[in-house]
Amino acid sequence: MDYTISNETLETTSPVEIIKYSHHGKCIYSAIYQTSFRGAKLIKRFLVSSPQQCFYGCHFEGCRSSNLLQVDNQTYSCELFSDALIDYRTADVLVYDSGSVYFDGIKCTMKRPKVVKSSNSESNRSSTDNEDYGDNN
Repeated sequence: MDYTISNETLETTSPVEIIKYSHHGKCIYSAIYQTSFRGAKLIKRFLVSSPQQCFYGCHFEGCRSSNLLQVDNQTYSCELFSDALIDYRTADVLVYDSGSVYFDGIKCTMKRPKVVKSSNSESNRSSTDNEDYGDNN
């Protein structure tokens, strides 16, 4: 059973809920592998089925950094933070963790739909055309 809440979908097919965000285009980021960030400003922690879902969640929630921790072969824990490593003068906010990745600078590009009105005599339907407006949303 799926429950849709704004831009996220909760799957309850198993005892654990996995959140799915809508597609936000290509994402770029910086990564430190086998490292977990101990940020002070946690926005949200949730389970995802792919790393891309963590990026989309970060984009949607407006985070500055995230941890992706492998739970099992198909599930990851995603932690979103409003702070980042650069906010701290020491590296003691980073911890070695073989099953995790720390991401920051996550930016996703999403094409927004452009409505094109047709002057066709058939009907006054509008069609959708994807256009990149260059504002990285």
